[in-house]
Amino acid sequence: MKRLPTYIINHISADTLVAFTVMGMRGTSLVVKFIFTLFIARYMGFETLGAYGLIASASIIASLFFGLTLIHTISRNAVTQTQLEICRSILYYGQYIIFVYMFLLIPTYLISVFYNNIQLSFLILIVILFEHINGDFYRLFLNLSKPFLANLLHFVRTAVWMIVFMLVAYLNPELKTLDNILIAWILGGVIAMIGTVTIMLSWPWREVSCDLTLSQWVKNEFKQARNMHITSVLTAISQYWSHFLISILLGLQLTGVFVFFMQIMSALTNLVQTGVIQIARPKLVRAFKSQDQNYMKIFFKSFKDTMIVSVLMALCAWPSLYFVTLHLDKPLALEWFSIFPYILILFILAIASEVLKLIFYSYYRDDIVLKISVIAIICSVVLNTILVFLMSLWGAVIAAIIVYIIIIVYSTVRIKMLLNSEKPYES
Repeated sequence: MKRLPTYIINHISADTLVAFTVMGMRGTSLVVKFIFTLFIARYMGFETLGAYGLIASASIIASLFFGLTLIHTISRNAVTQTQLEICRSILYYGQYIIFVYMFLLIPTYLISVFYNNIQLSFLILIVILFEHINGDFYRLFLNLSKPFLANLLHFVRTAVWMIVFMLVAYLNPELKTLDNILIAWILGGVIAMIGTVTIMLSWPWREVSCDLTLSQWVKNEFKQARNMHITSVLTAISQYWSHFLISILLGLQLTGVFVFFMQIMSALTNLVQTGVIQIARPKLVRAFKSQDQNYMKIFFKSFKDTMIVSVLMALCAWPSLYFVTLHLDKPLALEWFSIFPYILILFILAIASEVLKLIFYSYYRDDIVLKISVIAIICSVVLNTILVFLMSLWGAVIAAIIVYIIIIVYSTVRIKMLLNSEKPYES
């Protein structure tokens, strides 16, 4: 029996240890996000939670829209590039981001004047900026096979600031405002950015030669990223369309209830993506590039592991959230709890669709992912608009389930066609 720990350690792969460590950080982040959602709902109300959810959704859509999804090609190319080549891409991309957000100062000021709330408008812009930058470096570090560093910085910008805010706001009730949430959010982003810069200080920045103008570089990169850019924007709109539609048709309170349950799904999804999907992504790219015959074995193992973990997490989340909701002292949340099991079904379907997309990603078939996104947004907008109007929050959940079933069926058909083709497409 004394030899058992040694035996276990010797038979656990490095990838498994990294996966468990990363999932541990994400698991802690999941718990913190869950508690933070409860904190806002309990002490600040569902209206504030609804506003917070809309800002979070807007930050995701804005970063995809304004970033042109250039980080997609930068990260994918970085898998097989030298550090010098990566530095060159980052310098160009950094210049582009600075230019874009300097330009956004003008419409932000005009909006702030229109709504007579300058502080809130600029706080939202700064949140979007740091979420954009840190999110991009998170993807880059993952593709450089640095999941621990990527998730450590992710933990800082998604969980640490929440812990600090809840402690300070609990002791000082006057700080429980949306503006202060955004300020704490920004501070978390700044600290994560400082960590990113520190990690990259030793990179060969001085050796970089920039032979293209910024406009030429953006034009060249966007040629590769165009399909994925359109895909990412459409996907984000299809995923978050229901949030904005609910706020318009049903008001901020029910938006807050919907965000309350969907935040749990989002946290679970991020945990599974981090622990399994994102670790498998660079492996599949390398396997495809090198024509490795173990390609499908890598994929099927990722699919199996992901689905097992997802189902187990869903089974644990259902009774756990019911217990918490009973003690939340928010009758509206308990009244709508019956939709949560269906949101967990939605979670499992969403994860399955993401794993299937790994094939298209590694085959460089962004055109297929674009078609999937077009199908998704058309179905999402039509179904949500009709069903939310007719069935309230139930409509949003049912619409999402139908959309993901359609995506999975279509993806499966395209994968079979792709694998049976003699010459895989590569851009």
